[in-house]
Amino acid sequence: MLAALWALGAVKSILTRLASNPKALLFGVICGLYFIIGFYAAHEGRVASKATQHAADLQRALSGLQSAIQTANQQALDEKASYEARQKAVTDDVQDDLRGKLDDALGRLRDAEAHSGHAPVDSLPPHTQPATVPAGASAPAVVDDGRACTEAVVKAEGWQEWYNRASAVQLKTDSPAATSSTK
Repeated sequence: MLAALWALGAVKSILTRLASNPKALLFGVICGLYFIIGFYAAHEGRVASKATQHAADLQRALSGLQSAIQTANQQALDEKASYEARQKAVTDDVQDDLRGKLDDALGRLRDAEAHSGHAPVDSLPPHTQPATVPAGASAPAVVDDGRACTEAVVKAEGWQEWYNRASAVQLKTDSPAATSSTK
């Protein structure tokens, strides 16, 4: 408390002397402003330095984030290309099998047609036999029906095979471990 009273007395004494001498007062004001400006500038310098440091930290973080995004995008594109290649391989394989099965079934139909002049109902594969032969139906109608049914059944079975095999092709993120951890 004594120190505070002494400091207050010293300030009062300085102000009294400055008030009696206008040049000294002007000098004191200039020195005071110089001190305040210097203090403010030093403070602003520290603030600017901290702001610059924070900006640099943010720039590094942003750069790292951009790099991570680019890496993730590239990985996603690679996985997409791999997935599409696996899907295409399944499709091509099933399509080749389907062509063979279709050619075989239509070949059997042509053989039956060549031996009898038309395709008898009992020579068709079991899954392509019509329920009944309409009264007055001619042999070409039965052959056309047999050919259409044979193609439809072989394609339907090919579709089922393709769907089952294509469904088995999964993205890496579709693995059972990945899906169970997200539930």
